[in-house]
Amino acid sequence: MISQHGPAVRALVAPLAIGLWVGAMLLSRAVSSADQISLTGNRVVSGTLYRQGDMYVIQPDQGAAFKVPLDAVTGIVMGPAANTPAAARQAWQTLQGQIAQSSNLKKIMAMARAYLKKYPHSPSLSAARQTLAQYRKIQAKGWVKFGGHWVSPARRDELLASLQAQTAVALRHLKAGQWATARSQTAAVLKVFPQFYDALIVDGVAQYRMGYILAARRDFHHAVQAAPDHPVGWNDLAIVAFRQRLEPEALRDYASALPLAAGSRMLLDNIAAALHSYKHSRNTVLYKNLARSFHLADMQMQRKMARFGLYRYGDTWVTKAQFRKLRKRIQAYHQAKAALQTQYNTARRDLDNTEQQLQQVAVQISNLTIQIVNLQVQQQFYATQTGVYNLDTQLLINNYSTQLNAQQALQTKLLRQKDAIIAAMQQMRRVAHKMQTHPVQTQYTGNQQLMLPTDLVPPPAKPKPPASGSTGFVPRPGLIGLPVVWQLPALPRPIPAAALVQDNAPLLPAYYPGFFTVGPIYPPYQPLGYPFCHRRFRGKPLFDMRSPTGRSGGWNGQVMVLPEGK
Repeated sequence: MISQHGPAVRALVAPLAIGLWVGAMLLSRAVSSADQISLTGNRVVSGTLYRQGDMYVIQPDQGAAFKVPLDAVTGIVMGPAANTPAAARQAWQTLQGQIAQSSNLKKIMAMARAYLKKYPHSPSLSAARQTLAQYRKIQAKGWVKFGGHWVSPARRDELLASLQAQTAVALRHLKAGQWATARSQTAAVLKVFPQFYDALIVDGVAQYRMGYILAARRDFHHAVQAAPDHPVGWNDLAIVAFRQRLEPEALRDYASALPLAAGSRMLLDNIAAALHSYKHSRNTVLYKNLARSFHLADMQMQRKMARFGLYRYGDTWVTKAQFRKLRKRIQAYHQAKAALQTQYNTARRDLDNTEQQLQQVAVQISNLTIQIVNLQVQQQFYATQTGVYNLDTQLLINNYSTQLNAQQALQTKLLRQKDAIIAAMQQMRRVAHKMQTHPVQTQYTGNQQLMLPTDLVPPPAKPKPPASGSTGFVPRPGLIGLPVVWQLPALPRPIPAAALVQDNAPLLPAYYPGFFTVGPIYPPYQPLGYPFCHRRFRGKPLFDMRSPTGRSGGWNGQVMVLPEGK
């Protein structure tokens, strides 16, 4: 039955399959661009192509589908033809993605004008003109892109200060071990600015502490994409890779971090631990290059740390007294190692000599045994023939027997000597194995420490007071510890505390060179006071705290900024 009705069923199904396929092709035209199909006779068809048996089914952009032999198709170019409506639509979709990712207004408007010039009859012409007009208005207003949105510079500074403050609060919670609270703070920051570097780092460290390794890796990966020139993200990404046993990838991440922070003691300690703990082949270019770069940077760090009385010991640092004591232990270790090696070599030679003597004794015993046996046979034959023993033959047998007994005694002595040497060598091997597994000169903790955004912030340079009415340094977005923009009023003039705080808390952190410090200050900044501190420059006061009574020691919510010389 199946064989009789099979062709009929196929005859009914084939047109249905072609119809379904054609419908799918028509549907795909709505979501993708057509290909350019070259046929014999210099004919080009814009559409889609599908093989069916020994034929190609071609569905053109316009008209019904048709079939051609396989050899009738001479070439296929993916995508729409140039200067066609389909090409213009595809180019506009690509351009929209580029515009959304760009923060350069001049580049955005140049791309829009180039599109209008290239596709003057595009179906997206009206949208392109509206986009160009929109970005011209943005340029006229002087807006900047922040967090994926175009805002005024003042709004950007306000948002930046707010995000820095929230991230600093998250950092405090993180250091206090309140990881879930820190994550809730960073989630609020990343909702506003998904690429905010500090928040990504703090969130990644919190995720790592909570055991969410994949989520931490994702945060650190986004961080290095947002700021590839900052080493903290690369360091933390390397530590996560080591945790996931992706050690070659970890070395690559450390190789990216090292040129950016070759003077970071924490980073060098991490790399020292990573190189020591590396379990893959150390004969690769990756390992050798990182080890070479590390040793060059670490030599400079060792010279720098020696001025503070600290010396490299494995992946950590010790004082000069500790280093001297450890160096004596190291010297004693090497002396014991050399003595053990010498003792082992001597035992090896003694064992070889003993084995040679045993071989010689064995040959002697074999020869004497053969001589004695031959003489005994002769003596037995002679006694059978004559009825008496040959005295000369008996003397030889006795002589050879005495020599045989001596050789057998020597053999027993040499065998005992050999066993003693082997036992001593086995003990030496056990001592050597212990020395190799617990070497004094390679005391590594193996710890690799995650970095925080504040770990590599350079300390402020020696401050110079700006002129009256000038503006402070502009911070890099997302780097805690860098200065916040302040507009300095005319001097001298009391500054209300409300102008220096936000939400009844100091902006964290802020540093205005030469005038005032808003705390708390995170390392490497040293705490100079909270919430404000007295500062002097070149021996003269720059500002002072004033109490309601006019005496120092109190604070009435104002800071008197005094120019130099006043």
